[in-house]
Amino acid sequence: MMGDNDDDEGGRPAQAVAAPMGGFVAVGELAAADWGGLLEKARKSAEDDLAAGMYQAEVWRLQAQQSRGEWKAQRRRETDSDRKNAKYARELEAAANDKHAEVIASVEALEKAIGAHDEYERVDCEGPDSRVDSGALVDLMKFVLGKHGINIQRYWNGALVGPDCRKLLEKHTEILEDIRKGVVAAGHGDAEAKDFVEKHTAVLKEVEVVSTITRRVDGGGADKCLSAGERAELKRACAAFGTAWRANYVDRFGEPRMLTPKGHIVEVHVPEFVDMFHACGVFGEDGAEALHVVDSLCRRIVRQMRNPEARHKAHTLHHLARSFTPELQRDIHTRQSKKKKDAALAAADTAAAAAALIAAYVPVAVAGDAV
Repeated sequence: MMGDNDDDEGGRPAQAVAAPMGGFVAVGELAAADWGGLLEKARKSAEDDLAAGMYQAEVWRLQAQQSRGEWKAQRRRETDSDRKNAKYARELEAAANDKHAEVIASVEALEKAIGAHDEYERVDCEGPDSRVDSGALVDLMKFVLGKHGINIQRYWNGALVGPDCRKLLEKHTEILEDIRKGVVAAGHGDAEAKDFVEKHTAVLKEVEVVSTITRRVDGGGADKCLSAGERAELKRACAAFGTAWRANYVDRFGEPRMLTPKGHIVEVHVPEFVDMFHACGVFGEDGAEALHVVDSLCRRIVRQMRNPEARHKAHTLHHLARSFTPELQRDIHTRQSKKKKDAALAAADTAAAAAALIAAYVPVAVAGDAV
């Protein structure tokens, strides 16, 4: 599904991740990967482990029988060593059977989970009257998002993280156009594909405005606040978002779909907040989220300290130092090849010769003009 220009020099697709059975899968296409080979490999490994366990048990059981056979018929009896060997053989058999049952149960559970996930993705996401195959549409959307470097999370029910959400909003025009082309190429009507694009564009273009202005921390007004024009544009986009959502998204009964809690916040509470404080970005959680990285780094530095109070005190001091100490401005020294050094020296000699020529010519020219 990837074009000729989407591969790097090593044959690996651009924006790719490692596939479970080798090779690479395009970003956004991991959900469409074939997991049958991996499950079959797990089954084979379980069967091999069971056979190996049974073989070891049989070896110990034969040793016990051969040991008893060395006695004369009239003195044949079972020694303590024989009983231990036989007991160990039974334990090996039980362990092999338990491990085999555990692996097979895990494989069957995974197969059921994959089947349930596939069935979920086949659910009609466009309403009962949709004429578009929802499964094909979902696969097409995942491919297009992967093409634009947007990753769909396998957990959280296929959600997008913050950077991917912003990338989706910034490139929503190109993404929806690619989806439209795919829908038309799949044999569906151009009018239906165009309606799909217009419906989602009406919502996403307003969300893009909301996302951009609410995250802004250096507005055009005084004291880093949003200007009157920016506040008016933000409030307009919030109201237009709610209107576009209700006009384009309906439930299975044909009624306008209710806004999500965050959608309600965008429509109702963001305008109130921006009227109250004339800013939104400085109150966001982006800065606090960024502290998680610094906090984890400081915890790794002091993790060898056994005293919890001393460890916490050292962690706090490291955290404060990293928060308020400016970064060092280091000069980066790079080595140059002999060819580059010779070229630099030649350029310097040329510049010096040109400067000397200009210095010798300018006084003569000035004197001639004076005459």
